[in-house]
Amino acid sequence: DTTVMEKNIAYPTDARLYEKARAKLVALAQEAGITLRQTIARKAPALAVVDRGYRGHGVEKTKVLISGTKRGLTPKIKKLLRRRSAIEPEIGHMKSDGRLARCPLKRLRGDAIFAVLCGCGHNIRKILRYLRSLFVYLLAAFITVMQLTTDKAAGNHASYSAAAA
Repeated sequence: DTTVMEKNIAYPTDARLYEKARAKLVALAQEAGITLRQTIARKAPALAVVDRGYRGHGVEKTKVLISGTKRGLTPKIKKLLRRRSAIEPEIGHMKSDGRLARCPLKRLRGDAIFAVLCGCGHNIRKILRYLRSLFVYLLAAFITVMQLTTDKAAGNHASYSAAAA
């Protein structure tokens, strides 16, 4: 999947280690008869849209939509797939140009902040690219107008010189 963000921090935020520890703590709390104030149960998303490389996943709780699927799609699901197809190239550009590939910030909040900042940087680069092209266009138009007025003035000067002689 091309949308996965690699982590720069390996040990404390390792998702698999966290999930195992969470499951063991919940089981120990249930054995001891301790009711947890906050549910730590991990909830699977209801729908996941994934690339073709995710075939044969074996996930049962989540409805998995693999891109390129044609059969049995409702209009709402088709809209979700088109939205993902539109976003995917932007994510690829942010990963290659905007350093989205490695997240130096900790935890889930750090991932979210880093993704938003990379998106802001990507949008600023797009705006600057547009302004640069607009400036080049305006500069070319200005130079053309200046050359035409200079040529016209030189032509008028030559006709005055010929009339005076």
